[in-house]
Amino acid sequence: MNRRTFIILLTTIIVMNLLLILNRDNFGRDEASVVLPGLDTVLNDITKLTIKTAGNQTVTTLMRGTERWTVAERGNYPADVGKIRQNLIALANATVIEEKTADPALYARLGVEDIAGEDATGIELIIDSLNSSYRIIVGKTGIRGSQAYARIPDSDTSLLIAANLELGSEPTDWLDRTLIDIPSTDIVRVTTTHPDGETVTIQKNGPDASNFELVNQPVDNELTTPGAINSIGSLLTSLSFDDVSTRANASLNDHRPIVTRFVTFAGLVIIANVHSSADQNFVSFEFTTDTEGEASRATASAEADELDARYGKWLFILPSYKLEQLTRRQADLLK
Repeated sequence: MNRRTFIILLTTIIVMNLLLILNRDNFGRDEASVVLPGLDTVLNDITKLTIKTAGNQTVTTLMRGTERWTVAERGNYPADVGKIRQNLIALANATVIEEKTADPALYARLGVEDIAGEDATGIELIIDSLNSSYRIIVGKTGIRGSQAYARIPDSDTSLLIAANLELGSEPTDWLDRTLIDIPSTDIVRVTTTHPDGETVTIQKNGPDASNFELVNQPVDNELTTPGAINSIGSLLTSLSFDDVSTRANASLNDHRPIVTRFVTFAGLVIIANVHSSADQNFVSFEFTTDTEGEASRATASAEADELDARYGKWLFILPSYKLEQLTRRQADLLK
């Protein structure tokens, strides 16, 4: 081996050893900076996510069932799986940017004070998997975009962490709020029947018609605007809700509901019943068919069965502007 070859070989060995040392040091620092070590290895085994607020009050319990996540405080209604997954992955990948105060008197500035306090502003997350459990208090989020203040409950030191978190403390923050999505182009007729017998019907002359028409419109009266009735026909487009309840928890009055019946060109029938309670209006849905052809009846019937299984037993609180479309009288639509 000549001198030049020996020098090249020796240099290569030295460089490789330096890289190994640097990689080992970096690996050690990365592991030490992880906020919840080991969480990334059990993400698929997580069974429960508990959210607590001031006074150590459990406000939301997210349970992982055999089919999907649910919100226990809403009768086990389906949860927003995407939101749960996003936040759990963010916490599993969260790293420490810098240590902050260890003085309990200053915790409130960051929102990481003990959650048992009645004035606590942060939230505590308890993440349970099959064989382990993790706890973290999350204070102010959105710091410089994707950072947050946090503290492990058993630690004195608060932290600034790298984690893009979009948490919510209320059960409604975690619900899957998507409801029904049927475009107005699919709707042929909508009929609203009030308890006093008044009936309001709008319909299209065909699938290509751009506007609905008011059935039995008085000849001497004009519509307030064409959009006044078109908005009724488009109510089921990307319909979402504000909250949900079971019938047992709703305390409904005995009054007859306002019933609005939507019929699609394919023969699917969606019936929305507006029920009143002491302080709230709830909407329940029924799904059936109205078609003659066997093929179309089978398709519409299958869709009706699927929707009924998903939504039939629930009572929904709709946004006020959507609820208005289900309670229109003819006088509301005419000048």
